[in-house]
Amino acid sequence: MKEGEINLRRVVIVGFFIICLGAGFFILVLPALAAAPAINYAPNLRFSSGEKYFPADPLEFYYENGQEISGEIAVLKYNNLTIQEKLNKLTVLYHIEDEGDELVYEYWFFSVFNDAAGLIKNKHYGDWESVFVFVDKSANKVNKVIGTAHERVIFDTEIYAPSSNHIWAYIGEGSHANCVDEENDGYCNFTKWRRGEKWDGNGPQVLYNQYNLKEITLEYVTQFNGATILTDVPILGINFLEGVDGNITNLVDYLFSEEFYKKDWGGGPPPHAWAQSNYYEPEELRPYSVQMAKEYVLDKANQAKETAVGWLNNLGALFSGSKQSAGISAALFTPMEELIEQANLFFTGAEPAETTKSLQLPETKPAPLILPSSAEAKPAAKEPIKEEIKIAPKEAGKETPKETEGKPAEKKIYYGDGGNSAGNNNGGASVSVENGETVLEEAATTTNEIILDEDAAETATSTDEIATTTEEIILDEDAAETATSTDEIATTTEEIILDDDLGETATSTDETATSTEEIDLTPPPAVSDLAAEYGDSRGAVALSWTAPADAVEYIIRYATSSIASSTWDLAIDVSGEPTPGAVGETENFTINGLDIGQTYYFALKSTDESGNISEMSNIASSSPSALAESVVISEVQLYDREFVELYNPTGQEVDLSGWYWSYFSSDRDWNEPYRNKKFPAGAAIAAGGYYLIGLNGFGANNGFIEVDWPAYSSSQLGNYDGSVAIFSSDPSSASSSAEAEGLAIDALGWGNAQYVFKGGPAVPPEQYRSLVRRTAGWDTGDNNADFIAKDWPNPTNSWGDSATIVSDKIEITQDSVWDLAGSPYLLESNSGDYPTIETGAVLTVEPGVIVKGANKYYPSLLVKGVLKAEGTSDSPIIFTANTSTPASGDWSGIVFDGAEAGSVLNYVRFESGGYESFYKPKIINEMLRIIDSDVTVSNSIFEKSAKGAIYLENSNSLIFKTTFSQNGSTAIVVFGSLSAPTIENCRFEDNGGNGIDVLSGAAPVIANNVFSDNFYPLTIRSSYPELGGNEASGNNLNGIAVEQDSFFEKDAIWKADSLAYILFSGSGQAPTVATGTVLTIEPGTVIKPYSPYYTALKIEGELVAEGAIGTPIVFTSLKDDDYAGDTNNSTSTPADGDWKDIKFAAGSRGRLSQIIFRYGSDNVLDIDALAEVVLKED
Repeated sequence: MKEGEINLRRVVIVGFFIICLGAGFFILVLPALAAAPAINYAPNLRFSSGEKYFPADPLEFYYENGQEISGEIAVLKYNNLTIQEKLNKLTVLYHIEDEGDELVYEYWFFSVFNDAAGLIKNKHYGDWESVFVFVDKSANKVNKVIGTAHERVIFDTEIYAPSSNHIWAYIGEGSHANCVDEENDGYCNFTKWRRGEKWDGNGPQVLYNQYNLKEITLEYVTQFNGATILTDVPILGINFLEGVDGNITNLVDYLFSEEFYKKDWGGGPPPHAWAQSNYYEPEELRPYSVQMAKEYVLDKANQAKETAVGWLNNLGALFSGSKQSAGISAALFTPMEELIEQANLFFTGAEPAETTKSLQLPETKPAPLILPSSAEAKPAAKEPIKEEIKIAPKEAGKETPKETEGKPAEKKIYYGDGGNSAGNNNGGASVSVENGETVLEEAATTTNEIILDEDAAETATSTDEIATTTEEIILDEDAAETATSTDEIATTTEEIILDDDLGETATSTDETATSTEEIDLTPPPAVSDLAAEYGDSRGAVALSWTAPADAVEYIIRYATSSIASSTWDLAIDVSGEPTPGAVGETENFTINGLDIGQTYYFALKSTDESGNISEMSNIASSSPSALAESVVISEVQLYDREFVELYNPTGQEVDLSGWYWSYFSSDRDWNEPYRNKKFPAGAAIAAGGYYLIGLNGFGANNGFIEVDWPAYSSSQLGNYDGSVAIFSSDPSSASSSAEAEGLAIDALGWGNAQYVFKGGPAVPPEQYRSLVRRTAGWDTGDNNADFIAKDWPNPTNSWGDSATIVSDKIEITQDSVWDLAGSPYLLESNSGDYPTIETGAVLTVEPGVIVKGANKYYPSLLVKGVLKAEGTSDSPIIFTANTSTPASGDWSGIVFDGAEAGSVLNYVRFESGGYESFYKPKIINEMLRIIDSDVTVSNSIFEKSAKGAIYLENSNSLIFKTTFSQNGSTAIVVFGSLSAPTIENCRFEDNGGNGIDVLSGAAPVIANNVFSDNFYPLTIRSSYPELGGNEASGNNLNGIAVEQDSFFEKDAIWKADSLAYILFSGSGQAPTVATGTVLTIEPGTVIKPYSPYYTALKIEGELVAEGAIGTPIVFTSLKDDDYAGDTNNSTSTPADGDWKDIKFAAGSRGRLSQIIFRYGSDNVLDIDALAEVVLKED
């Protein structure tokens, strides 16, 4: 070691003085550590309400101009500060020591003055205390935390493997001895600390990130000029003259009075943190021991005693003329030694051997020792004490609840009037301490048996003739203390265990009654269904949960980040929680005054009657309500369809008379509107209502919804930037921009608006979209945060009429929803422009939504992606016309063209469409055109179309359980050789055309449908349907019409159906089976040719018509009701010649058997000589 340096590891602490091995200029060398920041493990601090001296920087108060100042001046400087100023200056010093596998984070607290109160007073200048956090290097986890007190020799409290990096340190009032604790419940878990420290937990609470954290560096230490202790401070002693007026009698009385024994012990300041051995050797810290406590207390006592004796020996003048000697010997202080020993007991629960001492052991405020007054004899030593303590029993292993601990029902301390005999029966004075008041009583002789030492017992025995008590008190951590006596009238046994490790029990027996009290150790169950949502008023969040069993009180906390068990203490505690209701009831609680726009996280615990606290609940989160407290601008539409919508979120109607609506171009200030109009007289907006201002495209008769005030009929708003605002009076008459801004009720700016907006301007919407509030009526004071672009504007007027306007230019490119709140949806369309669901997008339409076509000349919606319109039986989705009383043809329809798979129309009603319109350049005259797409249609209704209902072109759609009625022409057309849809279990009623037309090679499955009151149920033209189970009645003809121009180029099968095939033919035309093609007619099929003049069926290929016994194939008259029922809705009688023949052309073939030919011509089979036809007569 170089000359002039000091190795602080070799500093030796003796009493209150530091011996430094070294001399000269001291230099502290601190090793550099690769450690996490000290704030990562810094403790939270909690103080008692009477605390005056908070942790501070010693340089700020004990040094001026680099030199130490006196303690009196330092304390005066500090006490001239307010409490808030002291807290603002609160400083914790720290040092990080590398201990191999661990890093020790040392947090040092310096107090300007130590002002300890209580049984043993201790006042001195410059107090150092600390908290050491031992952190595992590899895991970055806290292994243990030790809180130190009284020069790190007694009262150390320790936590192992805490769940949080930031423990709580409870700071004893005046003494600054700390208790480390994981929970911020205000209750220290260590009995040894609670006995010795004054603490109510009602003082300031300072989080680890709220105080100044300062490292002890070389530069910092050198500012103390090598000092390792404060030297320019007085050593505090006992102020004996306090309360003495100079009279010698008063002084003598005073020396034996209660006040004398409550004097301050005093002493010098401890060494600075960096001059203490455990600064570099943190492993020195260990749990306290009784021996350490004894040494500490006796050392402090000797200091005070020596100071007092020296002082008293100089009081000769005061004692002149007195019978007592002027020299005061140490023997005078025998009572003081007893006081010291009682303090020893108070701090540690143990007492030095070879002496029997009296006992004072309240958990909270100890009762003072009381000596006889000066009028009585002055005993040389105190008599034995009898103590009666009534303490609520406790179960083993459980801490005493805070609300009952240390509150004996009654405590009495008796003093005999002289002598040292244990059997003395003389009367004496007694003191009864009840509710903090002292009462003198007469007392009998007392018997006490008390075991206080760790390894040995100290015993005193006596007998009380009137009443005696048996009391066994175990106070020491390692040994038992016992007091025993006998009561002639009644016997009571009490066993009280107050050791931290042994647990606490109490048992009592009475001759007339015996009782055992069980302590509740089970906390209420944790709440698991805590929910949070915004409240009904601005800044409020509403909580709800189910009441748990046994709860008598709730503790609710919140934070701006998620809460964990380790951060519960850091969360904000609310007040006014509801009283728990019956188990299973829904609890509700609203927290008000929260910051708008902030997300909060909430959790709760509950307590029971025994003070048990439940585990933390689940975490619920919500932002508070931002509901505005006045009228707001709720939506603005730009471009061709301009409107401004207002909304009143309050509970009162608002009169708009005298208000102004204004528009500002981007560079105009609050008092310079570009457009400025006063609201009409009588204008008002109802509570919770809307008011619609119409501009371009929203005149009085706009074809959409009626506006409340058509302020302008031309375009007014900038598409890319600008502002609109409403004012309580004319802003243009304001003398300044600030005055005009003060008149504003609300404002919305977008784009590059420079002046008129709130917070920041909103992002301007794309064309044909609007700006709308994210949540109706919410106003955070920031346009940019509050407003978003909406794909389809939704204006609402004061009558509650509203509509979502879907522009013909809208391209839906991402999944979207048309919800009920936006209903109805008005679909604009024009030549070549239709609202379009693009490939890759899914549009979902919610139940109950109404969709209206606004232009009947063009399709209202084009689907290339997926449309999912799924209503319910009670809330169907409706596609209709944008007219007050829709009628057939008031709109066109929607088109699926090459749409992706997955579209569904379920419980949907299409009505009043079918106007003939144009699409690419086809003519569309049905309400649903499906091209090269597959759609599932079910449980739906298609009615009152001017033309058709559905047109399927090259589609394999599925249509079932759907009704088609009152349509102007054929309900369903199936077209194209690639069309193979399924149509089943549907009803076709009262359609102006046919039920179904199957055309041009289509091959649908048509089964189990009911056709009534149509022209024909269904027709076939050169197509190949699979039929079965269909029924028909009341139609023009109740059968399957096979058109005369049908030409079957593929093999076809006519299956038996309840309906007959009606073969139409004309001059030179008849249904024809092409060469190379086979038509198979299955058994049971009924065929009724229509014309008696023309060939019913022409075979150029092959006809296979093979019936079966019992199910023959029947060719008969249209008038024949015996087969397939009444096909022609007539009572006419069939006759021969009602149909002509079947013609087999040259080269054709046929196999015919089990066929019945009725009411035909004389030659029903016209077979060419070159045809090969086999007739089987079975």
